[in-house]
Amino acid sequence: MSLGEKTVQRTIENALKDLSTARDIKVVLIDSAGNVISDISLSAHRDALKGTGNRDFTTLETDIEAILAQLDVALSTRASETTLSSILSQLDVALSTRASETTLTSIDGKLSPLLKQLAQSLLTESALSYDNSAGTATADYTVFSTDVSVNFNGKIVIQIIMDQTTTAQLKVTPAGQTTAYTGYINEGNLQANSWYEFEFEVNNGDALNVVIQVPAGAVLSGYLRIFKRER
Repeated sequence: MSLGEKTVQRTIENALKDLSTARDIKVVLIDSAGNVISDISLSAHRDALKGTGNRDFTTLETDIEAILAQLDVALSTRASETTLSSILSQLDVALSTRASETTLTSIDGKLSPLLKQLAQSLLTESALSYDNSAGTATADYTVFSTDVSVNFNGKIVIQIIMDQTTTAQLKVTPAGQTTAYTGYINEGNLQANSWYEFEFEVNNGDALNVVIQVPAGAVLSGYLRIFKRER
């Protein structure tokens, strides 16, 4: 028997001797040179596998069951096939009820210019409301808190209706000037509950406003709008 074999044999004998006197079984690994490369008890090996959380197959099964419980959804919380079919039938629309792409394009082509023209032509509008019920004299009601600016050369149209027979004036501050000029609309004759439309020539930079004379003891309401006259 060679020296190396004797060394391995001696190492094994010593290990077996240690095992015979130990209270815990060990797993011993010895290399070919007789060196012990692993010497760990089964209990230590068990503790290493269980980790700091002291996990075993029982706790692993408990954890898996807890995860499954969170993933599972009770049948009572699910919509029935009938309910889902009803919802789908309401969402579904027959192709015959839908406008074709050509039709929608045609409608858009006709509406877009009209809407654009309307947006560009309307300068301002306002609901009219003034309470002079406690007044003992006619009150001047200036419709717009800030004068309406004109940014073009051309004509404007004023449309107005009121629930009182009264008078109204157009106030114009010409472009480049600070003096305002005020004059009656329709010669100062505006009947109650009647629509009126007036046309005026304006210049770029003019500022406009409307002043209504509200009789003493009256509460006035109505509507007024000013827009650009398209040529």
